[in-house]
Amino acid sequence: MLVGNQLFVSPEIDRLIKDIIKDDARYSTELRSVHRERLVCPVTVKLDDSEEEIHAFSRNISSAGICLISQKPVDQRASATLEIYRLKDTASEIIAECRWCKPFGEHYFMSGWQFTRLPRKRRK
Repeated sequence: MLVGNQLFVSPEIDRLIKDIIKDDARYSTELRSVHRERLVCPVTVKLDDSEEEIHAFSRNISSAGICLISQKPVDQRASATLEIYRLKDTASEIIAECRWCKPFGEHYFMSGWQFTRLPRKRRK
């Protein structure tokens, strides 16, 4: 609601949003071997052992791996080709292994992926 030319925010909503931000900050300060940067972009997970593709969004990324949020769980140790969509290009591919996967809310899953290698170049 606009009061004068100031936006009025309910104190209850303000507290809720601050709590959500604190939870996120707590997750971000966990011990990590490599610093991660926030990155939100679409990612297609092409599992090696099936034709299934999982559509996900990244949460953060580092040179060691990426955290994804999807509506399907992924088995720990699953190997996949990740297509990471970029703003200027179509997508970058990288091979990764799922290190962990846990429920995130009621209908989502968060998974941690360790990068293993770049795909082999295809011969023309």
